[in-house]
Amino acid sequence: MSEFQKDLFLRQIRQEEEKLGISISGSGEEEEGVEDFVAPLPSASRPETRSSKYVSDIAVAHWSQYFTRDDTFELSKTKYTLQSYYREPSGPSKNPVIFVAHHGAGSSAFTYGPLAERLVEKFSEQQQNDGVDDSEIDTPGFFAFDSRGHGNSVLLNRAGDATKDDYSVESLSADFAALIAQFFEAEDFQRKGIRPSIFLVGHSLGGSVLTKVVKEELIKDQFVRRCVKGLIMLDIVEEIAIKALGSMQSYLDNRPNSFGSLKEAVAWHIKSGLIHNEISAKVSVPYLFEQSSGRYSWLADLQATKPFWDGWFRQLSSNFISIPNSVAKMLMLANHDNLDKYLMIGQMQGKYQLVVFHNDELPLSSTLTTATTTINESRQIGHFIHEDIPTKVALTLMEFVERNDISSDRSNGNSNPQIDFLKKINAKWGVKN
Repeated sequence: MSEFQKDLFLRQIRQEEEKLGISISGSGEEEEGVEDFVAPLPSASRPETRSSKYVSDIAVAHWSQYFTRDDTFELSKTKYTLQSYYREPSGPSKNPVIFVAHHGAGSSAFTYGPLAERLVEKFSEQQQNDGVDDSEIDTPGFFAFDSRGHGNSVLLNRAGDATKDDYSVESLSADFAALIAQFFEAEDFQRKGIRPSIFLVGHSLGGSVLTKVVKEELIKDQFVRRCVKGLIMLDIVEEIAIKALGSMQSYLDNRPNSFGSLKEAVAWHIKSGLIHNEISAKVSVPYLFEQSSGRYSWLADLQATKPFWDGWFRQLSSNFISIPNSVAKMLMLANHDNLDKYLMIGQMQGKYQLVVFHNDELPLSSTLTTATTTINESRQIGHFIHEDIPTKVALTLMEFVERNDISSDRSNGNSNPQIDFLKKINAKWGVKN
């Protein structure tokens, strides 16, 4: 699901929770002030249509706060240019962990900014706690990009041909396969003797795209494909997503076409329940708009994607669980555990790890969901879980990497791997089982 499905999705979840007596509210924690980490966007690093000044007390977060590089890649086959952002891994390891992320429909690479920052912090903290010398600490890399028709990629391709208007899952998947191949070529990992461990992270439609890429082996280079160790889907279930398709047009018809300021745009996202973490919203929302004639208009033309909605999530669940075990899989869900038939079967067969946030009314042992009693980053958790609770998502990803990247005798033949996994991440969160 993408942003525009959120309202219907949350209404369905709340109705079911009311029947069960479950509340989706949590406790909040004071966050750092936005002025501590946002800066005006330099006009030299962005097309002139992007604001470089404070607007109504909102500053556009500079990309260098979360990433170390901003690069563009022209895909050789389509000549489409994609904007990317890369936070390089640090440390002496020749086997660095790199998260490669795909955002959902209507979003942009900056939806992952806070998560990328938290991952570096938490990986570093854990090694410091383990007594690792500062010079030996390894931190992960994070690569994100604006997919076709989104973010700065819109501005880079305005003079292009009609291929830019093809938003089918097939074209989006081909884009990603070409992009990651060019990314590996640019970094020259193989010649440098570096074999990164790649963990793919896809939110909503991004999860569907990455699942198709892995399932159909669209990455042709053997070295690149063998570096892919894991696939993580964030808050996407095929059955629910397809049912919600009918609400998309209504959402677009009723959504504001533009805003007078970025402050208004952020406030609308918070009030609408699309994002619950205001700090994250102030980072990600400005990158969804361009300034024209004194107003802020959406960069992504979601109406243009309508011909492709029907195919976005078809066979997602069956494809996800049928991916070979050589690629570890995890599904993170927000507020609910409404799995469809294929995901239920896959969970029972141990095909993937399942984490459901904020479902503390149900017993861990029977539901295999995480017992989260306190939400320390946002008062609520919604569809954008990586923005609402970036620290908890980062800790969960870290545990997933530890289980699936390092070859060591961690398993116990008599234990339940799902329960063991959840107990470990609960321990990281400070939650008692």
